[in-house]
Amino acid sequence: MHYSHSSRGDVYLEVDPSGRPLGRLDQQDIDIVGNRIARSAAFMKTKQDARGRTLNNLFHMQMQKAKRYFDGVQQMLRDEAKFHRADNFSASLGTFQPRTLTQTLGTAFMEKRPPLSHREAYDVNTELMPGVSSFEQHRTYVTGEASIYRGGRAEDVGEIQLATAYLTLPVVYMVVKYSHNWLEEMRQQFTGVNRQIIKARGAIRALEELENKLTYQGSESLGMYGALTHPYVDQLDAALDWGDSSTTPEQISRALHSWANYAEEESGSTYQPDTMQISPKLLNYIANLKFGMGDRDTVLEQFRKANPHIRNILKVQEFNDAGPGGSQVIKFHRRGSGPADRSAELMQVMGSTPLPPDRTALQSTMYVVAAFGGLNQREVGDILIVNVPFTR
Repeated sequence: MHYSHSSRGDVYLEVDPSGRPLGRLDQQDIDIVGNRIARSAAFMKTKQDARGRTLNNLFHMQMQKAKRYFDGVQQMLRDEAKFHRADNFSASLGTFQPRTLTQTLGTAFMEKRPPLSHREAYDVNTELMPGVSSFEQHRTYVTGEASIYRGGRAEDVGEIQLATAYLTLPVVYMVVKYSHNWLEEMRQQFTGVNRQIIKARGAIRALEELENKLTYQGSESLGMYGALTHPYVDQLDAALDWGDSSTTPEQISRALHSWANYAEEESGSTYQPDTMQISPKLLNYIANLKFGMGDRDTVLEQFRKANPHIRNILKVQEFNDAGPGGSQVIKFHRRGSGPADRSAELMQVMGSTPLPPDRTALQSTMYVVAAFGGLNQREVGDILIVNVPFTR
């Protein structure tokens, strides 16, 4: 074992024959050893050896202790040197780095992303806890009539009656995976492109795309109803082809007005939608269709003025050619002023969540899961779907 000093006075241990310093001793370690030797030297008794050298038994003993101490440090540095690489590439890269989940991938899972159609059209309910496999929706109907008392029998007085209907809906658990190997990690050292984050974003997007599909189409095999497939939602087929040259702006305007007020008129003002979802093809058409020449309103502008209760107009890409025979879809529903005032809501049980990585020597596989209860359309009385032929 050799010791050397740098120009700054730092003490190094040389642990190989080349004399390359693999580690620098901490100043505290140097002070501890030096102070012990200095205290011991004050009480030393010297003697001469056969060669005439001055020796002291206590000093010799302390130096042996110091040598054993530094030998232990030397071995520690040797052990650490096994994992030091000249290319600055960690030997454990095929597994996972200590802060990959909390920092690197945390960026992808916590950043804000542009919402898909279903997140723009519907509010989210997060009451269900992760782990549930289904939830129950119930509706209570109240009937009864009051009357004026004129005497007579108790049987003649109207009585309130209750009836309750139950509907059990499923919660689905979705999963997607991606892998990241040691070679990709080496490449990103010099390219600056973090492929893990890109893949994580792709995994999140894949789960959101599946949510979006289940929201609008549902799943017959799973018993999950979608926005376009609910059996208890009223549906109408428009009589006129909006794309036909013989169909006038006035006819389209009257049809839109009647559909926007359909739920209120049919329910005696019990229900009233406040949101219209419409296919982009139809929305773009009525936004440019005017009532004659000049500076007159478009059909869309006139609709807004005549129906102030429709506060939200959203174009939904999934409604393009989604009706029977490739017709365009318009849907009315209610977002309301709060959770108790909604006709439909997304049942978000668990957002995109990474599981612990499945690690091997050459790569790590990450599984990302999410749980979704579909679109809960609890007040179908506010909802109306219209299929509009549009031949251009």
